[in-house]
Amino acid sequence: ALAMAMADYGVDSFRNLPGKLLYELAYVAYLSGDLNEAVALFNASKQQDLKLPDRQMGACMSAVRESITLTYLGKTDEAKNCLKEIESALFSDGHGDGDRDEQRRYQANFLHAQYEIAIAENNGPLAHRLSEEYRDASEATGSVRGIDVYRARAYLVESNFVAALELLERAVHLKVYTSKYDNFVMAYRSLGDAYLGLNRVEDALRSYLKITNYPDQTSESADYDVTLARKRLRQSREGMKPGQILKDASF
Repeated sequence: ALAMAMADYGVDSFRNLPGKLLYELAYVAYLSGDLNEAVALFNASKQQDLKLPDRQMGACMSAVRESITLTYLGKTDEAKNCLKEIESALFSDGHGDGDRDEQRRYQANFLHAQYEIAIAENNGPLAHRLSEEYRDASEATGSVRGIDVYRARAYLVESNFVAALELLERAVHLKVYTSKYDNFVMAYRSLGDAYLGLNRVEDALRSYLKITNYPDQTSESADYDVTLARKRLRQSREGMKPGQILKDASF
């Protein structure tokens, strides 16, 4: 109901809601594909939580999600500034509304945001380094998953499709990602890109169709990875060659 009201009255009408609730609304907007609205709501959540000493880490999480969403919109400079703004709250002692384990979890998410910027800027070496740092930070919290996909995307940026395919086929074979929608679609979209880079067009199309037809309540959304998969399918059906599709593509 709140999401419907927000659509009717706009984000500004909801800026005084608690930060935690604004974050949940932002994530709904993100999954629904309205990335601009998601950015505005993540920002509003961040601003609300920054007013409260015991919600500093909540503000950090909103900033991280805001940065990632800005990156998906192609606004990497704004994404970087968003991270700089919150960095002192994230890494300084004396900040945060949780224990050290919670702070490490937010640090892992901060690295994830930096990684997405590196991918968007086609900086393969930096993306490789950040994927390793992200793995280490996530392992410290016992929540690491999907690292093969992040490593593979760095190889995709470098057009090393053989190395990317090895990691992605292993990830899909182990079924690490089928329990969580966003990891699932990222894995199969990236797998399709690796196949496409190797001119295995039919395999690529099957991978893309795996997520565009996924029987999940969010499958009709304009989710970032689903959007990319649909774009690749459309381009292929229009007769574009794999090299044309992947030239300057987002990974």
